[in-house]
Amino acid sequence: MRIICTITLAGLIGLIASAQSSTWQQVRDKLDEYEKWARQRSFVWQVEARTVLDAQELKAAMEGTNAVNRHESLARFAKSLAGKSEYSVQRTWILTINNTSKCSHWKAEILSSSVGESDVCEVFYYENFSIRISKHNDAKDIIILPNTIYEGIPTLLEGNLITRCHPAFVALVNPLKCTVLVRTFYNQEPSLLRQWDYVKPKQVGHLLKLSAKDSLFSVEWVLDGRYDYRPVSFVLKSNNGNFVINYFVKEFKNIGGYYVPNEIIYMENIGKNRAGWHIKLKSVHSNTPIEFPISKGSAVTDLRLTDYINESTLNKALEAQVGYIWQGNLPTKEELKRIGYRHGYLLPPAVPHRRFSLWLFAPAVLFFTAAAYLYWRQRRHNAA
Repeated sequence: MRIICTITLAGLIGLIASAQSSTWQQVRDKLDEYEKWARQRSFVWQVEARTVLDAQELKAAMEGTNAVNRHESLARFAKSLAGKSEYSVQRTWILTINNTSKCSHWKAEILSSSVGESDVCEVFYYENFSIRISKHNDAKDIIILPNTIYEGIPTLLEGNLITRCHPAFVALVNPLKCTVLVRTFYNQEPSLLRQWDYVKPKQVGHLLKLSAKDSLFSVEWVLDGRYDYRPVSFVLKSNNGNFVINYFVKEFKNIGGYYVPNEIIYMENIGKNRAGWHIKLKSVHSNTPIEFPISKGSAVTDLRLTDYINESTLNKALEAQVGYIWQGNLPTKEELKRIGYRHGYLLPPAVPHRRFSLWLFAPAVLFFTAAAYLYWRQRRHNAA
C-alpha cells in the first residue's frame, strides 16, 4: 500500500510540474505573439521627463572630460554649477516607433527642453545591427553598431533619451529577450540575464514574478495574467541599494484584442540623482514602409568590429571604429577589417567627428557616474 501511495504521489508531482511547464510555455508563446503583432504597428508616445542631478557630481564629471576643455560653452556651464546643490533638466518630447518585420525605426523629437535645442535622433534596429543617425542643422552623423533592439544603444551616445525607453513597454518586444539597461554595467553578456533560460516564475495571484540576482545587481519582471501576461513592472537595483530603476504600467488599453500600455511611469535613482518620466500613449496605427536610411556617398562610422558595445566598452569601440563612404551595401566584418587596415583605423576627413552638446552630459551623467563607479568596484573586488 505504501509503495502504491509513493507511486501515486510521484505521479501527481510529475503532473503538476508538467502542467506548470506547459503554462509557462504558453506565457512565453503569448509574449512572442505580441511581439509579432507589434512588428506590424506604429506607436507614438509623449514623454514628460524631469531629471534632478547632484550639481557638484555633474561639475566634476564634466571637468573630467576633454570635451569641456575644447568647448567654451561647456566650460562656462561647468563653472556656473559652482555652489549649487542640484541641477534640474526638464523635457517634453515625442517618441515615434514604426515597426516592420525587418526594421524598427525609433525617432525622438524634442517639443520643449530646459537645456536648449538638441539634435534630432533616430535609431534603426535591424536583425543583427542598428544605425543611429543624429541630425543637427544640415549636418548628419551616422553610426552603425552591432546592437539589436533587445540590447539598445549606449546611453552615453547622443540621443540617449531613446536608450532609456525599454522596448518591452514602448514597442511590445518580448521582455525575456531583452538585455536593455541591465547590460549597461557589464563588459560582457550578463550572467544575470542568462538565468532566464531556467528561472522558474513565481505565481502570486494573477501575477507572474521572475527574478535573478548576481554579486552586483538584482532584476525582476512582473507579468500580469489579466492582460495576457504583459509586463507591468521592471525593476533593476544594485545590491547596496544605491541604484534603482523601475518601470511601472499604470494603465493598459485594448487595441484589436491586444493589450498595450496606455500610461507608463519610469523612475530612476542613483545616489543623489533622480529622474522621473511620464510616458503616455498618443496613438497606435498600421505601419508604413521604412526606407534604408543611408544614401550612397554618405560618410559612415562603423563600430561592428567590437561585438559587445555598452557604456563601459564604448570608448574601446570608438578607438576601433572604421570610417568609410557608403557604397550601397553593408560590409561584412572581414571587409570592414580590410577597410580598417587600409585606413589605419583612422576616419576619412569627410567623416564628422562626434559632437558634444550640453544636453548630452546632463541626462547621461547618471549612468556615466554609476557605471564608472560600479565597474571600478567590480575590478577592485576581482583583484582582491
